[in-house]
Amino acid sequence: MDWRHHRLLLVLVSCIGLAVLAAGGVPTPNAEAQTAPEATIGALQTRVAELKTSVSKRDARIDQLQTRVATLLPSPPATPTTAAPTSATLNGVEIVVTSWEFRATVGAPPIEVTSLRGVFLVVTFDMTNTGGVPQDVPFPGLLVQDENGRTFRQDPQAQAALTITEALTPVTEVQLGARSTQSVVLVFDVPADTTSFAVTTADRAFALPITGP
Repeated sequence: MDWRHHRLLLVLVSCIGLAVLAAGGVPTPNAEAQTAPEATIGALQTRVAELKTSVSKRDARIDQLQTRVATLLPSPPATPTTAAPTSATLNGVEIVVTSWEFRATVGAPPIEVTSLRGVFLVVTFDMTNTGGVPQDVPFPGLLVQDENGRTFRQDPQAQAALTITEALTPVTEVQLGARSTQSVVLVFDVPADTTSFAVTTADRAFALPITGP
């Protein structure tokens, strides 16, 4: 090869090199550029797992502390239960319900009386004079009330029929000697669909549940 061919070959090689450089060079793989995002994602996933573990441990610790606090706190005082009264006092007379019953009618022909509201509530009381002087039975002030707060007065006709047919002493004639006890029967006309009653007064001075056999 003469010097002219050698020079031509050098020129061609130079041209090719310049063309390659102008195009940005020959691309070569960049290992760091390819692995950097994967490494970042892996690190973040590891951090997330660590945070989840930390939160779980924290919640467990909180539960332990709350349980501990609960065991150290004193128990709240028990709410006292109020027993239903078994007696009431009106005008110095202690009143106790000894028995009660429902009746559709009271008395007997020809003086039988039928309930207008539904049923008669016949209540037997023990009334004790707690004072040192005789006094009358305080029956006029007694009413019965149901669970809805409705009150019902004594039925005078039913009271009279019961007194006559069962040979009772009229309540208007019952005298309570000093510190003595008398049995008194009173009749109230009440609705048939109500079964819970208490003895009371017009001013609701007390509410004595009607209980008994």
